[in-house]
Amino acid sequence: MKRLTFVVLAVFVLASGDAYEIGTHALIAKTAHDRSTLSPTHATSIVPVLGFDRLNDTFPFSGFFQGVYSDEYLDNITPTDPLNPQQALLTHQRRPQSLDRDIFNGLLNRGFLVADSVANYENTVQGWLMRGAVREDDNDFGPLGSASRDLDPWGNLFRATGHFYDPINDAGYAYPVYCLVFTCVRSTEWALGRTNLLAGAGVLQPHRRNHFTWQDARNHYLWALTLTKAGSRNDAHAPPYLAPFSPADGPYEKYTETRVFGQESGESFALYDGNLPPIGLVPPIRLSGNQPYPIPRFRLPAYYFTTQVVDSGIASRRGLADYSNRGYFTAGTLPKTGQYFSPPRPSVSPSTYTSISVDTGVVYDGQIVPEQLYAVSVVDPVNPNYDSQSGLFAPFAGKIPLLRRGIAERAFELYAMPQLAPADMGFVIDENVMRYNADALIPRAIAYSAGMIDYFFRGRLEVSPIEQNVFAVLHHDVTHSVDADGYPRNMDNTIFGFEMVRLRVRNVSEPIVESGFGGAPFPQVAASGGTMVAVARYHRNACYKPDLTGERVI
Repeated sequence: MKRLTFVVLAVFVLASGDAYEIGTHALIAKTAHDRSTLSPTHATSIVPVLGFDRLNDTFPFSGFFQGVYSDEYLDNITPTDPLNPQQALLTHQRRPQSLDRDIFNGLLNRGFLVADSVANYENTVQGWLMRGAVREDDNDFGPLGSASRDLDPWGNLFRATGHFYDPINDAGYAYPVYCLVFTCVRSTEWALGRTNLLAGAGVLQPHRRNHFTWQDARNHYLWALTLTKAGSRNDAHAPPYLAPFSPADGPYEKYTETRVFGQESGESFALYDGNLPPIGLVPPIRLSGNQPYPIPRFRLPAYYFTTQVVDSGIASRRGLADYSNRGYFTAGTLPKTGQYFSPPRPSVSPSTYTSISVDTGVVYDGQIVPEQLYAVSVVDPVNPNYDSQSGLFAPFAGKIPLLRRGIAERAFELYAMPQLAPADMGFVIDENVMRYNADALIPRAIAYSAGMIDYFFRGRLEVSPIEQNVFAVLHHDVTHSVDADGYPRNMDNTIFGFEMVRLRVRNVSEPIVESGFGGAPFPQVAASGGTMVAVARYHRNACYKPDLTGERVI
């Protein structure tokens, strides 16, 4: 099988609506693979259809260069004509970095991967999918650039500036200090390679800077099958540790990464309230509750981000960016700042929240100062009952803790001195809040990513013979010979063989029943003006003779 340039799978991980560190991204990608049609155990697995089951287990996508197996992957320029085989060869070859293997080793040691060794895992289908997730969160600029990270062959690139989407304002990352130097685009456009996506199929970006988009995945998929030669919100969570930002801008990423690996990885993390929880008390990551979050289905890939075009009310929108944007607070949208959309502040809608008192161990004037956690039912029109049924939030009656009341403000309030409480001691986000936010968001990120994978491979064509039950007829009375390599040749030296194949093709792609929609299913039909390409797979009889006496014995 020809070399399959499948690195564009990084796009599927962009379905996640919140930001995570590299290891967490890789784990989400791996779990999404296991739940998607790419898994060989899936009921409608695409593996035998694509022929993945016949690939080498250790080097399924590896090219054979100069007598040795190589694990390079290809980075193509943006093609103007995907059907042109020459454009499939305009590539840079990129290699995995030490950062990739470190991530795989960490996940293997924590029991998330089943493999004899990292070397035997990282080139599998799910391994390449995970590498795409690592590379998508990689940067080669400033303090974040190092020998372990991957330099972009087309020039310095800060991929994080394409990882944001505000579905309320249809906006991307908007920090001028980075947007002036690097391209700041909506994550929908960055991931899918098209603009105007909310209006339908969108408009192709002919000079897109990201070469690992949904559109590029389609191009590589076509080339692999048909060519004979290979080729969130606007908060300053990313990048952390760069002026004018502080480590407190990105604690959710670091805290979640620590839950994955059981130890601090790289830089230490700080919480929004400045506390550092003991590593031994950090709970392990939760990828699912009592049951996995159901995989959502949508009629367009952009809807996995936002459905604002078809769902007018903010609370009824079903994309993952819609859910995370309206349902959770961040450093830039805490109630104390006054910059909030939804959910409302506890003081504005106290009946929405459940207040849970937690012993902090802090004593003021001989009395214990309790911590107040504020939990709420986050609106999810796709699966409204998941949080209450998952068991992840049983201590809070199925509600999700979104805020904590500042201990200092609570102390002043208890002793009738609220006027002395500093203004920024109102509501904070601590490790408990981040823990339960991740417990709610990560199962959804996995399911939405798996949904995008399934959507990409959703098409099915049924091929059958014509009424005479034959595909082709060969006239052996035509004079021909066999060359030294065993190929049959016509008198003009062209290949002697079938010159026409007749068959019937039927679209058997199942209609999409859109999650949370309630309307009729959406048939999956080919776009008008499309091109059908037939790929014939066959075995050649190397013992062939014109008089048909050359039958293969072995």
